[in-house]
Amino acid sequence: MSFTSLLIITVLVVLAYPTLAHGELAGGEDHDNPTTGELLLTPIVVGIIHIVAMLALLALAYRARATGSVPDPASGPVPEEAKEVFGQFMGEDDSLTHAFRPNRRMYIVSKNLPHFFVLTALAAFFSIYTYQWLGDNTVLIYTAIHASAIVILFAHSAVGWRNTWYGVSPRSIYTSFGTMGPLAISMPLGDLNGVEVRKSRLKGLLDVSSLKLTFVTGEHKAKVDLTMRAVDSPDKIREVILDEKGRLEKDGD
Repeated sequence: MSFTSLLIITVLVVLAYPTLAHGELAGGEDHDNPTTGELLLTPIVVGIIHIVAMLALLALAYRARATGSVPDPASGPVPEEAKEVFGQFMGEDDSLTHAFRPNRRMYIVSKNLPHFFVLTALAAFFSIYTYQWLGDNTVLIYTAIHASAIVILFAHSAVGWRNTWYGVSPRSIYTSFGTMGPLAISMPLGDLNGVEVRKSRLKGLLDVSSLKLTFVTGEHKAKVDLTMRAVDSPDKIREVILDEKGRLEKDGD
C-alpha cells in the first residue's frame, strides 16, 4: 500500500469518526436543520485552501528550471550522491555511465496535483454529511484536516525526491525511490523495447517531462513499464539511453 493511499484512508477514517461520536464534537448541540449557507461554508473554505495550494504548485512549476535534473558538467555524468545510492544495489562488474534525478519542483507538482482534487472533494462531501454532528466546529475541523493533509503530501514528496535517482549503466537501467531510505530496482538494458517522452502542455513549455520506458522480458515476453518522472531535457536523456542500448547491441554482435 502506497503512502498516498494510506493517507487518504486515514483521512476517510477521521472524516467518518464524527458519525460515531453521536454529536460529542458538536458540543452537545443538534444541527438537524442547517441552512444552505451553513452547509456551504466549509466547502468554500476548503476550496480556498485548495486554490492556495494549487497556486503554490503553479509557482513551483514556474520556477522549475532553477532545480534541474541534468548533472552539472563540473560533477560529471554521474554525481557522487548517485554513486552512493546505487552502489549498494549494483554488482561489482557494473558501473553507472549516467545518472540524473527528477526536477525537484516539477516532481512535487506531478506527485501532488491529482491528490489535491481527491482530498478537496472528500472534505467538501463529508463536511456536508457530518454537519449535524459537528455543528459550528465543522469549518475548523475540516480546515485543519485538509490543510494538514496537504502539508503532509508536500513533505512526503519532498523527502521522496531526495531518494529518487535514475541511473544508466552499460547493462541496466536503475531507479531509486523511498521515504525513509533509498530502495532501487533495475531492468536489463537489453530488454528495453522503447522510450517514450510524455509531455503535458505545462511540462512541455518548461522542457520537463516524464519518460516511459517499456521492457519486454522473461520467457513469455511480458511488458514492464518504468517511468522516469519529471526529468529535464527529456529528449536528451532519451538519446543517452538509446545510445547505451545501441552500444550494448553492437557489443553483442
